[in-house]
Amino acid sequence: MTICTKDNVKDYLGIKNTSSTDSDLIDDLIDRVEVEIETYLSRSILSTETTEYFDGGVGVVFLKNTPVTTISGVWDNSIYTFDDDSLVSSDDYVILNNNIRLKGYSFTEGNKNIKVIYTGGYTTTPLDLLQVCIEEVGRKYKHRQDYDVISRTASDGSSTYVEKGFLKRSKMVLDKYKWRSLA
Repeated sequence: MTICTKDNVKDYLGIKNTSSTDSDLIDDLIDRVEVEIETYLSRSILSTETTEYFDGGVGVVFLKNTPVTTISGVWDNSIYTFDDDSLVSSDDYVILNNNIRLKGYSFTEGNKNIKVIYTGGYTTTPLDLLQVCIEEVGRKYKHRQDYDVISRTASDGSSTYVEKGFLKRSKMVLDKYKWRSLA
């Protein structure tokens, strides 16, 4: 699954037919923009199984890839064996606001001694993120020959350049989904 598809981009740009080279380019640009988006967000957007490690001594851990759909397991082990003996019973925690909260106690003190395997992220791309991906891919596609040039003035040859990185309106949407560490 991808954040946006080639058909999304072609429809938005009004492209009816593309050569196989252009079609492949759009696919490549989608892959690149999706990596840029997830790097900017410091998290995965699309639903995926994830393993994260946390420092102990706390009663709650904040999962990165939200929304959380399933928890495969939570382990608390200061010697890092993460076996059945260190598996935390699902009766001992609750998922609240996409975070794991222990019921009445804290995880054992330690450095990266909490292991959580879970599935999180969106199964369907939110529409505002879909539009950001489409527009960013479209911008790269349209400006591939004159990268970052919006317009040129014929009389004096001056150029106007696009913003570097994501567009401001794209950043406004992306910032809503950005992972913010509490540490």
